[in-house]
Amino acid sequence: MSAARLAREAERQIAGFAVYELPDGSWRAVSQQDGARIVEHERWCELAWMCVSSRIADELRVAGEELAARMAEPGRAWRNEPGKGIDAQPPDVARELRR
Repeated sequence: MSAARLAREAERQIAGFAVYELPDGSWRAVSQQDGARIVEHERWCELAWMCVSSRIADELRVAGEELAARMAEPGRAWRNEPGKGIDAQPPDVARELRR
């Protein structure tokens, strides 16, 4: 049985992943960033969608962690906390345009 073949064809590339064709005809994608994310599927098009979904989920996770860290900073005022948000009311744009 032969080893997995690195897919070098331009139409088989998936941004951020190294794509391999397995001996049984299925596909494997390995994250180039850390190698920890490995996605496999029988059909290449489904593999591509799974990789995109994986990248989006990872970006959302990182963004959530960054937001939580910023919210935890001492002295940061948030608008939804009573008495700690910005006191000025947002301008009434519709009213200002009529003048």
